Amino acid sequence: MVILLKVLLSSITLATCFYAAGAFGIGIWTILFFILGVFLLLSVYFKRFYTASVMMARAMGVLSLVAFLLLMLAATVGGSFNLSESNKVVAVSLAVMTVLGCAFFLVKSKHSGENHKSSE
Repeated sequence: MVILLKVLLSSITLATCFYAAGAFGIGIWTILFFILGVFLLLSVYFKRFYTASVMMARAMGVLSLVAFLLLMLAATVGGSFNLSESNKVVAVSLAVMTVLGCAFFLVKSKHSGENHKSSE
């Protein structure tokens, strides 16, 4: 299940990065999320990155939530709610990234599981 979440989150993240780079240009957040998406994808194959990838996925979920909320706040500037077509695509992508990233808060890290087993 964790591998499926990682693959889904990394694919949505990479697709959003490519779309945002084409629509808005390359920025620091695009590069950061591209690197995090590639790291999540690599963590599927390299098991020693498990704990770090879970922490990064959680951070991606929180950052996506903050970005989504800021985008919604920016859409209300001027007294009426208005999103362009490109912003609608980014908003949906950020919402999906938020759900998938925050789902990692329900995943236990290996270290906490090992400590729990050793205390029994």
